[in-house]
Amino acid sequence: RQTPRFHQNGLVVVVSCLTRCHLKISGHLTIGPSGRKVDVIPRTLTFAGTRRLHVALPRSARTRLKGTLAANRTVHAHLQIAATPLAQPQQPVSASLLIKLRR
Repeated sequence: RQTPRFHQNGLVVVVSCLTRCHLKISGHLTIGPSGRKVDVIPRTLTFAGTRRLHVALPRSARTRLKGTLAANRTVHAHLQIAATPLAQPQQPVSASLLIKLRR
């Protein structure tokens, strides 16, 4: 669970790579009972170690998110994370996250 207002109305993801890797984060928010989907702004990054990343939302999505959470409606974030090491052998790793957002 996350509270977006504590993260500049976005999401925070902590990721780790033991070796230097290329990371891509994408996904969408599912807002309210209607199930409306709003894409997050994709991020790509090359790094080694542990990083705390901010996943931003478009301005229209931030406004809709604030209104939905203020009305105590459900919002879920569905994120896909894919990492590919830069060193050989290149064995890609991917994961899906479901984050419940709260007021």
